[in-house]
Parts: sequence; C-alpha cells; structure tokens
Amino acid sequence: MSYDPIKVLVKQYMIEKAIARDKGKYNDRSFMDGKGNFVGFLGEYITHYVRPDFKHVDTFNYDFIWRDKTIDAKTKHQTVEYTPPGYWEASVDVNSMHQETDYYIFCRIYKNGDQWPYGWILGGISKEAFLCKSRKLQEGEQDGDNGYIVKHDCYNIRYDQLRPIKRI
Repeated sequence: MSYDPIKVLVKQYMIEKAIARDKGKYNDRSFMDGKGNFVGFLGEYITHYVRPDFKHVDTFNYDFIWRDKTIDAKTKHQTVEYTPPGYWEASVDVNSMHQETDYYIFCRIYKNGDQWPYGWILGGISKEAFLCKSRKLQEGEQDGDNGYIVKHDCYNIRYDQLRPIKRI
C-alpha cells in the first residue's frame, strides 16, 4: 500500500456545523469525555467533502453509509503544521470497539491557536482488517514514535498501513 494522505481546507460552514452540533456531551464515551466532539465533527465533514458519495447518517455506531457498508470516521487533532508521516498511528479507543461499523476512516485536523485551517484524510481500513493488524496499547504506554502517552486503552495502526480513501 502507498501512503497517500489528502489535505483538505476546513471550510467556514464545516466549523459552523460542528459548533452547532457540539453539545459537550454528544459522545460522552469518547476518550476525551466529550471534549473532542468538535474535532470529530470536522473529521466527518472533511471526509464527506472528499467523498460526497458517502451518505452522512451520523448514528451511534457509524457516520456514513456507502453502498451497503457502514463507515465511522475517527479523528485526532494536532498542533504541528506538517502532513502526518506514515509512521504516525491511528487509534480506536477500546470504549469505541462496541461500534457496529464495517470500515474506519482516519483523519487529523490541524489547530493553530483558535483556528482550524485544514486537516488530512489519512486513509481507511475495514474493521476486520484493523482488528487483525492493529496492536493494543494500555493506558500509560507510548503511542508510536511521537512520544504521546495514551490516556486510555486503545488499538493502534500506522497510517501507512491504511488504504487511500479514494480506493475504498
């Protein structure tokens, strides 16, 4: 597989929609206790912008339907301006493993002060393949080579192990 992230400008309408949806407790099972909802919503919107053929349904278990498959977008934010390298890792918190979805799409959103200028869609993978290829990290372990210490148990996979979103 070739790592082929897509950089997407965050549009003002995406920010407005995310603000309108963000209730602080929308997803109180998230590892950020609901505080990451805004970032997650932006990940959904950039995904839909790049793949308008994904029907945005926003259920508890998944965010999109495409053909007869379900897709959930997982998003992290970052404060460095450069494209995430392929050796960085995507995560799914163990508290999210209950979700009944066929695929994961992984995104990152760059935050510069109070601004969210752009993000990246890093790729996707079927949940089945993710479970086979990911590795489990325990709370307190280091997430890959970036020095981040995970706050909850999670499953991780390198970005360069994902399929480009246009090939899903």
